[in-house]
Amino acid sequence: MGLVIGTAGKLFKAIIKGTYSDSSYKIVAYIDLPIKPVSTKKKKPLDKNNTNNNTAPTPPTPNPNKKKKKRPLELMLPRVVEIQVG
Repeated sequence: MGLVIGTAGKLFKAIIKGTYSDSSYKIVAYIDLPIKPVSTKKKKPLDKNNTNNNTAPTPPTPNPNKKKKKRPLELMLPRVVEIQVG
């Protein structure tokens, strides 16, 4: 009885035991939490100074001291993979 986390940390096994009058039930469910895909498109920054000029916008200079922040994984709605009733 309990909750077991899979190796990827997104697959769960839930075991539920219950009784009602003289009957007892055990339900085993495997639940998957899919990871939301990360988009690879980069947004173009809008340059407000050069909106009316015919000159090409200057690309932003990368800052070597600035570290990229790693975005946390976003999970989608859980999906029940399998249910066993016994």
